[in-house]
Amino acid sequence: MADPFSHPLDSYSDEKNVRRRVYDALNVLKAMDIIVPGPGRDLVWQGLPQGGGAGVRSTPPNNSKLDELRTQKRALLEQTKRLLDNVVVRVLGGGGG
Repeated sequence: MADPFSHPLDSYSDEKNVRRRVYDALNVLKAMDIIVPGPGRDLVWQGLPQGGGAGVRSTPPNNSKLDELRTQKRALLEQTKRLLDNVVVRVLGGGGG
């Protein structure tokens, strides 16, 4: 049974809101040079900045706890990248909504 309190514009409004949030996230990634515009409407993943950026301190050697945390964060970043790639494809590449 359909929800009697739902409004037909709710799904349109939700989709519009999601698109706005995705574009906000993409703009942040562009500003950080993590992604750059490619040919056409494509985006190219540049990756996270490597090396000693501003405010980056090197970690002391032989710190296994930090190494473990770093490994977990890298895995999480890779997972996030894959999810973001899927969102970009759905929003920009397909659907035409």
